[in-house]
Amino acid sequence: SEKNILNFKQKMRDFESLFSQHRFLSNAFAVLEKLTHPKVWFSNFQLNLQAGQIVLTGQADSFRVLGEQLLIFKNDAKIKGLTLSGATVNPQGKIDFDLRITLDPQVFSYQSPEVKEETKR
Repeated sequence: SEKNILNFKQKMRDFESLFSQHRFLSNAFAVLEKLTHPKVWFSNFQLNLQAGQIVLTGQADSFRVLGEQLLIFKNDAKIKGLTLSGATVNPQGKIDFDLRITLDPQVFSYQSPEVKEETKR
């Protein structure tokens, strides 16, 4: 019936949306994994698909390490924007911070950037 067809079409749109979000998350995680300094860790990850942004809450061993992390991000072509906020020294002497990262729209593509790079070889 027409109702069943419309329901099926809606389910397909929902699946496409979910699949698109999964692709972006997978690719975003691959980029972050590759670019994260060994002395930095992230405790919170918020995704804004419409803006192509990730908001991270993290911790670095020192301000020097945080500065190195920012340079790593700034020097990568997949990172189009970077905003640091709330960098403070916690009771353990580590640096807590929030970071908003805007990613290149290519990160939204199906293959992760690493897979694309390997395919070019």
